[in-house]
Amino acid sequence: QRNITTAGRGSSGLWTQNAGSSAPAPAGGLNIVTTGTMTTGAVGAYGLLASNGTTVRVDGATIRVDGAGSTGPYAFGGNMTLANTSVRTTPINPWLVGTTSYGAYGIVANVQSGVRARLSMTDGTIDTLGTNANAAYSNSSEMILERVTITTAGSKGHGLLAANTATLTGSNVTVTTTGPGAYGARTVTGSSQTLTNSSIRTSGDDSYALIAMGNNSSVTGTNVSIASTGPGAPGATAWASNATDVIRVELTGGSVTTSGADSEGVISNEANSTVTLNGTRVTTSGAFSNALKVNGGTLSVTGGSIIAANGPDSASLATGGTSTAISRVTLTDATVSS
Repeated sequence: QRNITTAGRGSSGLWTQNAGSSAPAPAGGLNIVTTGTMTTGAVGAYGLLASNGTTVRVDGATIRVDGAGSTGPYAFGGNMTLANTSVRTTPINPWLVGTTSYGAYGIVANVQSGVRARLSMTDGTIDTLGTNANAAYSNSSEMILERVTITTAGSKGHGLLAANTATLTGSNVTVTTTGPGAYGARTVTGSSQTLTNSSIRTSGDDSYALIAMGNNSSVTGTNVSIASTGPGAPGATAWASNATDVIRVELTGGSVTTSGADSEGVISNEANSTVTLNGTRVTTSGAFSNALKVNGGTLSVTGGSIIAANGPDSASLATGGTSTAISRVTLTDATVSS
């Protein structure tokens, strides 16, 4: 195994920079430790960096990031393939912006000068620590995860995040977040996530398990187990902030479970938000936690779905309207109880 250690901000364990260059996986794998911390006017450190359309392929790597505001593997307008790789971010000291502290990201695919990056990870683990320490983040780029286990510990440390027309595809992915405001899977600003045979768990306050928001954002899940245990933490949400945003969440099979107070199972909010459930079990047990909540949006429940609200002051189906839209609900071959 090759050992690589870096200590300065802006440093990288391995960096492919010039167009046409590539770095294939070295025999025996890599052990990379970076400690550089982001400061005002300077970037942090990177475990791996592929930029300018270059390619990095790694098999059997261990990557640890100890500097705040830094990232493990980072595809910046480049292509990166990770196999049998573990990524852990444990910033020793936080990066402070005003009174807000930042940890370190796990893996990132980010656009560079209009060139979308592509990052794939197979048979890996990602653990992050700290505020805003997202584990798997695709920004205007493409990310593919297969058999990956993700854990975040910190406020607003999201497990899966796709933003700004990004795509994120996950198969056999397990996501666990424990901090407040730490979403399991968050899709925003025209992005999409497609998840199959996966599991999402959140336990912090206000930690949505799965949400799509921002115009043209969508999530498609097949056989996905979605659960939250904290208060104010809905299970699956299509959230439009206005009457023109088009949002879609579609779940086939799988389950949605919430146990905290004020934690709806499924939410469709505003005129052009649509949630479709096909053979999905939805169960809530906390107070004021409706199983299905439609507020001016559209909800379709089919295929033998089972819906139950077991907590006090909770309904299996609750509807409301907005100033611009009424709720639309279709139930076909579904069991509803409370």
